Formats: sequence, structure tokens, C-alpha cells
Amino acid sequence: KVNGQLLAQEKPVYYLLNKPKGVITSVSDPQGRETVLDYIKNESKRIYPVGRLDLYTEGLLLLTNDGESAQNLTHPSKGVEKTYEVRIKGRVRDEDLQVIANGVKLEDGMTAPATIVDLGFDDHNGVHEVEITIHEGRNRQVRRMIGQIQESRRQEARLLEQEEVLRVARMALQTGQKQLTVNGLTVHVVSNERGLEVYHGTEKLLAIQDK
Repeated sequence: KVNGQLLAQEKPVYYLLNKPKGVITSVSDPQGRETVLDYIKNESKRIYPVGRLDLYTEGLLLLTNDGESAQNLTHPSKGVEKTYEVRIKGRVRDEDLQVIANGVKLEDGMTAPATIVDLGFDDHNGVHEVEITIHEGRNRQVRRMIGQIQESRRQEARLLEQEEVLRVARMALQTGQKQLTVNGLTVHVVSNERGLEVYHGTEKLLAIQDK
């Protein structure tokens, strides 16, 4: 209302856009990059995207001038679900999918439980496809969830590699050999007054001090 007079309400409009990769989910971009509004032609009403998709994410996006509907769709308290089809390089273990389903600890807190559908691993291109349904709307949430799981597995692999080096080194000492190859891992063992040092070529892999 203005001065007690009810103004005519603008007619709501709704657009569904299949956002391509490399397009900004924004009404404008200071760097001059292509935005989702560049795909909506001949629209005089002020519309804006509901929610957001990352620059390199493609998928369905709603654009509207209906602020109330946009609020109902995006506010976390409404619990509106969003489903993402994720393509991950390398095979994903069942226990990793369960971690994502239960919640992943990110730098901005624990994620809410997610619904996971395993679409399977493609042996031809080495890609695992998964459907992830969430109701939160954190920035780059799905990418960060997957990244956190992958980093945990990399740390685990490094730990296992170190344990394998230690096992091979002990085997070398037990057999009296200075060099030993087991499961493709070749190490050179040096024993001195400081303890045990294990090398792979010129790289020191491990140092064990005598106690």
C-alpha cells in the first residue's frame, strides 16, 4: 500500500532453466561472465535465481519474481529437498557413501543426513555416479562433502603406505638384507647409531630412532 491505496501486484512469472556449466548463478557478474539471466530473453520483470548452482555445475534452476515462493523454497526451515547427480572419478566405497548419508564434518559444521542412491561404477571411464539428496543450501556443499571424503581416504592411503614401508624395513632387518622389494616397493635400509633409516632411491621414507 502507498498512502492507503493498494497497489496492483506484479504478476508472478516462473522460468525453469537447465543451467549449463560455466555459467554464473547471479543476476550480474562484475567480471563480465555469462549469467543465467543471459538465457532469459524479452522479460521486463525483475527476476532472479532461486538458490544457486556452482559455476561448473549444470542442472535445473528456477528463476522468478515471486519472493514469497523463493523464500519458501530456499529457507532451511522449510526442508525442501534438492537432488544432485554426482560423477566422481574413481570407485567410491559403500562405507564412504554411508558417511555422506550420516553427515560429513565440514569447516562450517556437520552436514545434515542425506539420502544416497548408488548409481554404480563405470569400468570404462572410471567414474562412479551417485545421487545425493539434501535439504540444506550451504555454499558448494555437495562438492565439499565429496572432497572431505576423498581427503580422508588420501590420508588413510598415506598411513597405509607408511605402515607398508615399516613392514618391509623390518623384514629387511630380519633377513639381514640392505635392500628388499615386496609388492613392488623397493627400499634401502640403513642402520646406524641413531636407529633405522629407510630410503626409496634418495628419498628418506622413514626414520626409526633407537630407544
